[in-house]
Amino acid sequence: MNRPMERQGFTLIELLVVITIIGILGALGMTMMASSKRKAEDLECGAMVQTLGASLEQYKNDRRHGAYPATSLEGHPGLPKLGNRSNMGIEALFVALESKDYRGDHPSESIGDKFFKNTDEDLAPKSLTLYGAADLFEYVDPWDNPFAYFSAADYGNLDVRQYYVAEGGSGIYEPVTVKPWINEKTKSPFNPTTYQIFSAGRDGIFNTEDDIGNW
Repeated sequence: MNRPMERQGFTLIELLVVITIIGILGALGMTMMASSKRKAEDLECGAMVQTLGASLEQYKNDRRHGAYPATSLEGHPGLPKLGNRSNMGIEALFVALESKDYRGDHPSESIGDKFFKNTDEDLAPKSLTLYGAADLFEYVDPWDNPFAYFSAADYGNLDVRQYYVAEGGSGIYEPVTVKPWINEKTKSPFNPTTYQIFSAGRDGIFNTEDDIGNW
């Protein structure tokens, strides 16, 4: 009596099917991981905007100030002569919120020093903040680009619109012009009496739909 031959492993077609399935599952897993990473970075950026916003309100409510920080360091007693005019809004904000005599919460203490840097490499004659370095730091987003900051009084000021950004995570910082965001319905700036602070988002390009800001 002939006995059926015992099966000796997988056929080539079956192996190819298994390999294909593993490849599809791997690709799906990578896509899901990338999507989760993007969402986490977007949420982190939004949280940073909220943290900076809370400090801005503390600054304004301090009777010594009574207004939001200016968008420029021009006239600052510790900076008799301006260097470059890049990143001025966010540099001015950093100096205001990280100065030794500021009585509110210093944002850098909650967001960490990985979220500020000197992208345009400009220096003051001496430190203007609670840190020893004379760098004119900027708060940066999760993609290492400086946030843009405009107080309402400077929405029309063309001298505070140049920023250095690395588009698409290139790591190469180039000068660009940044504009305060306009509400398409009202044709007026968002937050017309307060301020705008926003990130260029994942693409590293300001004034595009992936910007993350306080409106």
